Amino acid sequence: MQATLTRPANTHHHAAITNLTTHAHGPVLIACQSLIANATIAAWALRPDDQLTITQAQYEELAIYAAYPYALGQALAANGDRRYIRKVMDLITAHVADLIN
Repeated sequence: MQATLTRPANTHHHAAITNLTTHAHGPVLIACQSLIANATIAAWALRPDDQLTITQAQYEELAIYAAYPYALGQALAANGDRRYIRKVMDLITAHVADLIN
């Protein structure tokens, strides 16, 4: 089963997302969204001890709020290649940690 993020990004990210996706569409964009979704789940699974009480759904919301355009930019740079999941995951982890702390 493939993981997907079903929640929309916050409105303050819309301009950045629009700029990033201007030239990406179809299979590349789908691969990028899948990469971000899987990286978010991996980041939640490997979250630090001080975040253990955060549920997966809560972490996904935090990731979308704090990191989605950055993760999308990284995923687009990698053309959605899953070999770059760690880079996207680390980026999400850093932005969520900045938001929480």
